[in-house]
Amino acid sequence: GCLALLLITIVGLIVTAKLLYPKIKKPGQNTNKANVIRESTNSNLNANASPEPANLNANDNSDWQLTPPPTDESEVLAALTDLEHEWTVANINADKKKLERILGDDYVSTAADGKTQGKAEYLRTIERDTVIQKWEFDDLKVSLRGARASLTGVLRLEAKNEQGEVAPLAFAFTDKFVWRDDRWQAVSSVVKPAE
Repeated sequence: GCLALLLITIVGLIVTAKLLYPKIKKPGQNTNKANVIRESTNSNLNANASPEPANLNANDNSDWQLTPPPTDESEVLAALTDLEHEWTVANINADKKKLERILGDDYVSTAADGKTQGKAEYLRTIERDTVIQKWEFDDLKVSLRGARASLTGVLRLEAKNEQGEVAPLAFAFTDKFVWRDDRWQAVSSVVKPAE
């Protein structure tokens, strides 16, 4: 009887360990976690700005990381440049699934007119952009502080106006990112017309 009880206990511990070990190993990963947005161009471009969330300068130790954030500025600049292109394409196509991954849950944008918009509202209202013909990023600079990075630059667009003519537009931006779930996630975006 004691051996049977011991055997059942050992089997129970093994099953429990197999079920819980992956959760213990990767507690910061959550595939159902919504990861916020960035505003598109077109009518959404003006909302592609945001103040820094109130807790942006606080230590971000809430998310357990499998890998530490990158520390090489040139590597981070390259990764964030790629992410900016991916973000722009997702905005133009109103790709909510892609935006969920790019943007942090605490993402906030503020337009040049001071209007702010959070992730939920943005995802609810974004529409496919048929105005933008071409874009490029200019003068990109990264500032890196541990698990936080800021990217500044100019987004240059060619957009079709109501008469069907293509006109150039330029917007200066500052996007802030946090290293979470082993990737950079956008938490803030401030955009204004470039001078």
